[in-house]
Amino acid sequence: MNIENKMAVWVLTRGGLTLTKKLKKEKSNCVCFVSDRFNDGICDVSFTSLKKCVGENFNKYPHHLFIMATGIVIRMIADHIKHKTVDPAVVSMDDNGRYVIPLLSGHIGGANQLALEIAGITGAEPVLSTATDVNHVPAIDMIAKENRLKIENPEMIKIINMAFLEKEKIWFHDPFSLLSDFYESLPDYFLSETKECDCRVIIDDCIHNDDKSLYLRPLTLSVGIGCNRGTSESEIMDLLKDVFMRNSLSIFSIRHIATIDIKKDEQGILKVSKSLNVPIIFLKSRELDTVKNVKNISQIVKKHTGAKSVCEAAAILAATNGELIVEKQKTKNVTLAVARMTDLSIL
Repeated sequence: MNIENKMAVWVLTRGGLTLTKKLKKEKSNCVCFVSDRFNDGICDVSFTSLKKCVGENFNKYPHHLFIMATGIVIRMIADHIKHKTVDPAVVSMDDNGRYVIPLLSGHIGGANQLALEIAGITGAEPVLSTATDVNHVPAIDMIAKENRLKIENPEMIKIINMAFLEKEKIWFHDPFSLLSDFYESLPDYFLSETKECDCRVIIDDCIHNDDKSLYLRPLTLSVGIGCNRGTSESEIMDLLKDVFMRNSLSIFSIRHIATIDIKKDEQGILKVSKSLNVPIIFLKSRELDTVKNVKNISQIVKKHTGAKSVCEAAAILAATNGELIVEKQKTKNVTLAVARMTDLSIL
């Protein structure tokens, strides 16, 4: 079962079953976990122990709705909570359907929005407690999520959100103008024209020497990789980290890793992709040879792969024919290049 966009619905009572039936009519992505005390047609998974079943499934689903007392929910999920940037959305609702409450990952995980959707279907009253929502001011973690920006240092979120709550000035460094619409919607008293203020947000793929700013990283960079057969993950990763450090680039801004399709089973590259949680693009030699603006052409590479360039051409293509910003770098077994997207409208 593909559970990437599924919502786990947890039910302990007959009242919960009634609400779940109403939800399933409107939301086809529900996977129903029902106590084995009931034999009902809406049940997808039957459980004897709620605690055990939650433990086995908590991190498999991006969204959870528990139709039961909030206290029970807290006890069930407490041991599985990690961090607001990775925790799934958790919402609770009483089995009379009077109230629906986002409990965990309200912004980044989407629990607040999920609670509003469930309220719209069931008629329950949503109970939101996040300060930015109840005070009708922006939340920087929501802004980041909506604009597909990775949060590099989430501990700074509370400082920026508190600035919104207290109507303090915030300096935004945004060289790609990715949040221009957002700035236009803000009252002027929020926007600082100078970085000499206490609250700073940097939206960039470059590293800045400022440990007091919130960093939001756009997915603008593609890394092209070539390597000899059997090259270790550590050699590839060490070169990647070294190249990014020397060129003041953030690894958080990597959108894709790209290589030639004959490397589909190359374990070193596959492990780097998994470690960085970044998808790989595999390109055919004829696709790589269509790239005109590579800087380093190799006849040896052509002989062994069929393509005149692997790492540079792969980086450029994966960046949607973007700009090559780091030419081929190499170790004994690895070549690596970096390209930046120039058409940012597709971010």
